[in-house]
Amino acid sequence: MFASNATGNYDVYTMMSDGTDLVNVTNDPATDLSPAWSPDRTRIAFSSRRGGNRDIYVINADGSNGHWARTQPFPYDLSDPSFSPDGSRIVMTVYVNGTKALGWMEPATGKAGLFWKPTGGAYLGWKPSYNKAGTKILYSTGFTLDQINPDGTGHQIRVNPGAWVDHGLFSPDGKKIVYEKGAFPGNIEICVKNFATGITKQLTSTPAVDRFATWSPDGTKLAFMSNRSGKDQVYTMDAATGGSQLRITHTSVEEWAPVWAH
Repeated sequence: MFASNATGNYDVYTMMSDGTDLVNVTNDPATDLSPAWSPDRTRIAFSSRRGGNRDIYVINADGSNGHWARTQPFPYDLSDPSFSPDGSRIVMTVYVNGTKALGWMEPATGKAGLFWKPTGGAYLGWKPSYNKAGTKILYSTGFTLDQINPDGTGHQIRVNPGAWVDHGLFSPDGKKIVYEKGAFPGNIEICVKNFATGITKQLTSTPAVDRFATWSPDGTKLAFMSNRSGKDQVYTMDAATGGSQLRITHTSVEEWAPVWAH
């Protein structure tokens, strides 16, 4: 799944991992970005300005039954939704007075809030996501990737590369983190840190922008976005070596932020 501006504004599309069976699942004048699969693959959450503010919208996987994740609009812009492994919560980025903070919502009840530090104050950062066990939440602060427990305790810095770092994701087995290093719009590369070995491997090495890596369900491959062709397109590669890099979209428009269904 990914967002594409093939219709002039960004919509959500799905396809098979080889680039076939392309389906346009949203078609709205608003901009639909940052799609995320529910764990059972029956729902898709994404951020949209259909109601004015950027909020979280949820649809069935076939594009039907579109609705806001909350019954009432949130007072702040929301983006980067990501489901908990049991599907009961969505974590997200909340834009509060120009600051990015970590937030959560319960689609079933409409409850929402921020993640608070035990010592007081909200956790600042963006693009939060769970590990597969649902016991950790990973997020970016800009120069580190940090993690907390779902109750806001247990803060740790997991990746500190000494450079701009963004879009971290736990591997399906929880033993690795993939992330991008380098500030947009300059050169950005994709790296994987293996916590069992302590080794970090850079998987891409091009003058282009390589971003938004997402794990395959078995952890052996990564899909990612690259503008090495002149336009943002979706590619796949081997998650261990970075080898077998293969372009799977072939369009003249922007194909943005792929997400592999798990």
